[in-house]
Amino acid sequence: MTDDNNARAGHGASHDDARLVARFERLVERQHELFTTLRAMSEAQSAHIRDDDADALLRVLGERQSVVDAIHEAGEEAAPLRDRWETLAEALPEDRRAALRAKVEALHQLARDVEERDERDRAELERRRTALADQLAGVVRGKGAVAAYTPGAAATSHYQDREG
Repeated sequence: MTDDNNARAGHGASHDDARLVARFERLVERQHELFTTLRAMSEAQSAHIRDDDADALLRVLGERQSVVDAIHEAGEEAAPLRDRWETLAEALPEDRRAALRAKVEALHQLARDVEERDERDRAELERRRTALADQLAGVVRGKGAVAAYTPGAAATSHYQDREG
């Protein structure tokens, strides 16, 4: 029997669909775990910015990259299954389908939370960078003002009276 005949006869297709749904559920669970980790890292990042702890901030940013890479990989792996979600979901009991939808929505909320926190952190870092640039500009202006009132080398004559 071909795959089409199996599907029409009710053989094989449901097993394959069940396997794909289980795989999709595992990937969603994995992404949820990764985004939960990323949210915790994002919270630590905000604390390090607030505390002016540049070393700890850089450490968290480095660690975050591996989590972001893992999220990307899981998303790529889940993409073909997401495209078939409506078809696959039809085979699930309603309670299981609702639970998976809730997990996907929670995953999306985690992603939004991280994105919003990162945007606030970016704005705070930009504000601090601007304030530091203004302070440095003030220091340069201050040095120029001080230099204007600092006596230079001993005054020497520029013109000489040679006649007398």
